[in-house]
Formats: sequence, C-alpha cells, structure tokens
Amino acid sequence: MGSNRRPLPCQEVKTDGAYHSVSGNPYIDMAAVKIVDARHVESNGQKNGQLVYSDRIELSADGNTTTETFSDSSASTTPVTGKEVFERVASAPPGSLPFSGSWRLVKAEDLSDNTLTFSFKTEGDSVQMTSPTGQSYTAKLGGTEAPYHGDPGVTTASLKRIGPNTYEETDKLGDKVVGVARMTVSADGKTMSVEVHDLRIDRTSKYVAVKAIAPPTTGILDDWFASRTAHWAENRKAATCEWPPVMRRTSCRLHWGTLSYGRAAAQLSRDQAQ
Repeated sequence: MGSNRRPLPCQEVKTDGAYHSVSGNPYIDMAAVKIVDARHVESNGQKNGQLVYSDRIELSADGNTTTETFSDSSASTTPVTGKEVFERVASAPPGSLPFSGSWRLVKAEDLSDNTLTFSFKTEGDSVQMTSPTGQSYTAKLGGTEAPYHGDPGVTTASLKRIGPNTYEETDKLGDKVVGVARMTVSADGKTMSVEVHDLRIDRTSKYVAVKAIAPPTTGILDDWFASRTAHWAENRKAATCEWPPVMRRTSCRLHWGTLSYGRAAAQLSRDQAQ
C-alpha cells in the first residue's frame, strides 16, 4: 500500500550537525543530527546530495512529551509534512540526556493531504494502487509479483484474495519481504480494516479506513479512496486501534556525542550516556 514514512532500523550518527554517511538505508545516504539545546534536536537526511528529510523534536518543559515537526520526501514526489506527539513511557536512565527514554506515539497533527489517502482500482483480475505521494503498482490478484514504483525501499508488490472481502499485499525489497498488509472491506463497501506488519522493525499496526466516495459498482476495491490518519484518531478514541505498547520513531540510542538515526519509525528510545 502507499506509504509516506517508511521505518527502518537505527543507525548511529555523530551529533555535530555535519552530514555523515549512513549505509543500508534505501531512503537516505547521508544524515546530520544536532542537539540544539536541552529541549531541541534537529536532524536532516540527504539522498544523492539532495535534502529529502528534516525534523525538529521539542521536549516539553516537564519532560513527559515530545513534539516532532517533520518534512519527508524520501519516498514521495511531494513532501509529506506534519507533527507527531509522543508521550513518555519509560524514564531516562541516570546521567543520560533529557531526550533519553522510551516514547509512545499518541497523535498526529497538521498532516499534509498527500499522506492521508490511497486508492485502488480494478480491471479484470488486475488491481492498480496509487497514492498522492507517488507510490503505485498494478498487480494481478493471483499473487504474481509486480513492479512497485515510487518507494526506494520497496521493489515489488504482490496481491492475492484470501477471503470474500479480504486481500493480502506483500511488499519486497529485492528478494526480501519487508511488509505484509491485510485489507478487509466491510459488507457494505464503506470501510476497510487494515492490518500492516512491517518486518523491518517487527511492528504491527491496525486502522480502519473509510471510503470517501460512493461504493463501486464493478469491483469491491474499485475507486477506494480512504483517509488513514483521520481514522487512526477515531480508532484511538474508541479504544479499538491496536498500536504496540512502544513504537519506534526516528532514533534509538543516544550517547554523549552520538545519536542513533533510524528513518520514521515510532519510538524515541536512547540508552544511558557513556
């Protein structure tokens, strides 16, 4: 499925504000991290000399929440922008920097329109997926792999029908499976329950998407157009959104002088300074 912010495991980068080479990350090849002060951290990512990712993290005065303001075009034809708020779920180790600890995503705010929607269209036994961020594929329902366009972290996608209203998409990077999404359309064709397992960070998330136009007349997936983020908020309010206890976000371990850098997952978790 179309995705705007692909999570990846952490990488350590010096916090001197200069760009440093990173490896094994299809979205960026250079990263720069700067600790501005006790409550602010800034990071940027480049790919082939072009800025593709930037964020600024602000720690609240009481140290219990962080707000990240980001702009991300590493897997998008136009920048995905917005804010995400995290709450502390584990204290910082003694002697570590104020940002240390574990954090849980609690809400997203001011997200750009291009990150909220995706669409499916069927023609015969083929399904076309498109998103405003530029990801797309056209795959047959038999599970045959098809080229995935617009995301450097995914090269092929396959789609198969596993129930009357349920479909499963498998994304690969080369020969390695990196994500599996299971989508179940309601009997009235108005909602879609989605479960996504990201194998790169072993995270499973669930949400319900709502069709933004009338149900199709020719195929169950035709003209699907759904706002994902809005329904995350609805699900949390109804206590039905099953996020993991701690999700991984941009960074993992912070020592004096170094900051782990991992792209757009959902946990700020750093170890004790050394």
